[in-house]
Amino acid sequence: MQRGWLYSSMLLADGNRQIPSLHLPGDLAGEAALAWAQAPFALTAATDAVVHVIDKVVFRSLFERQPRLAMLLHALAQVERVALSDRLASIGRTPAKARVATLIVDALRRLRAYGGQTGGEFSLPLTQEESGDVTGLTAVHVNRMMRLLVEDGLIARTNGCICVLDEDRLAQIARPIDRYQTIDTRWLPPAPAG
Repeated sequence: MQRGWLYSSMLLADGNRQIPSLHLPGDLAGEAALAWAQAPFALTAATDAVVHVIDKVVFRSLFERQPRLAMLLHALAQVERVALSDRLASIGRTPAKARVATLIVDALRRLRAYGGQTGGEFSLPLTQEESGDVTGLTAVHVNRMMRLLVEDGLIARTNGCICVLDEDRLAQIARPIDRYQTIDTRWLPPAPAG
């Protein structure tokens, strides 16, 4: 994805929606669907987005010619799988305030990692309902936790923008595990010469 925010979601049997993954600029969104003829989840644009659709046949051809790239994408898929496990553990085992703090810290750090963010301010284009579907909370509870983070002097909110005022304290509440900074690529075959 070149620009914008997407999210993967699934509709549960009771009609509720769960959003297991946010996709930010630079992410490869939807690659988990490669294993099926029909995707097991929906990809939804939370903002205007620029995406490039890559056909499965192109992936196969690319992987045949570039095994290093195929292995790197496999490694990144494992990073995403473990990050999803972290998120599920957070939803099941952390207080509501920590879940909302994690959403903010994770988004800010991922935006920085892709070079689209330098300071502590960013647009959070999710509605409170969508934020609730990410964190496993109701929209009312997300709003309450956001207000608490503002009252604690950790963030400021204006017109859909979040300004992180004290990232260290916010991270202490969130306790996020940054899976994106410690990827080991030493085991990959060398890149082709030329």
